[in-house]
Amino acid sequence: MSDTPRLAVVSGFDRTIVVDDLTGHVCDRFAVPSWRRWLETAERGAMAHHEAIRMIWSSVRAPLAEVQVFVDDAAVARAGFSDLLDLCIRHSIPFHVVTDAPDVVVRPVLPPRPGAFRLCCSSADFKRDGVRLQFPHRTDRCESCGACPGALASVLRDEGYRVVGIGSLEADVCLLGRVDLLFAAGPLADAAKGKGVEFRPFDDFREVRRTIDSLLWVR
Repeated sequence: MSDTPRLAVVSGFDRTIVVDDLTGHVCDRFAVPSWRRWLETAERGAMAHHEAIRMIWSSVRAPLAEVQVFVDDAAVARAGFSDLLDLCIRHSIPFHVVTDAPDVVVRPVLPPRPGAFRLCCSSADFKRDGVRLQFPHRTDRCESCGACPGALASVLRDEGYRVVGIGSLEADVCLLGRVDLLFAAGPLADAAKGKGVEFRPFDDFREVRRTIDSLLWVR
């Protein structure tokens, strides 16, 4: 297997690893009713995406335990995710989950498998006057994202990896043109079409797994 290509995966979270916009559902339940205005401002380019996310979560007054219960009840992982992780573990393929969503939303969904993936997300500190987010994975390669999938993909490619990108949200558009193979759905697929970027549509991770498995045997 010495000629096996060095593969790495960079995946979004909402509407990608989970079927729905889980973070959006959490904000619908716990943030101020007008929270989407901050997100729309970021999508227009008038505010950095991570700053919009920070403002949204600062309006959340619910205790941590209440948010955790909601996440546990609402989260539905996309079919085939566990099997894809198994494949990546077996072949030592780095799997990166990259999102501006906070750890309180993301971590409960991901399986407790040491070394299975690297999580790049924001960290949440619950206070009485709102949730304070920190973005430990920010980089000067991207001015908008708190954790940028495209910037990480570029670093991995510089290190010699062939990068598979997976995403569905507007927030995942940084992947465009910065991965070797793109699986896209939803707004990311629309953006790829608009920019003429080649991608493969996906409904679940079984398709992604089959493709990565086939790439492992390409010489």
